[in-house]
Amino acid sequence: MATVGDWHEFVESDLETYPGVGALIEVVYENGARAQASFSPGQHINLLSASAEITGATAPKRWRYLRRL
Repeated sequence: MATVGDWHEFVESDLETYPGVGALIEVVYENGARAQASFSPGQHINLLSASAEITGATAPKRWRYLRRL
């Protein structure tokens, strides 16, 4: 089971690498920007707070849970 603090890589073709639905997560993007977000069906990341470096051109690279599910 994934725990708070464990980092996971997003693998586009493998849904097993994505967080659970409704999970609160920290996301790191390809350009190093970070955000706190929730995850919803359809692989959508809903930003709750984010650093200024996030743009539409950067993709999420890895994530970790902010708390246990």
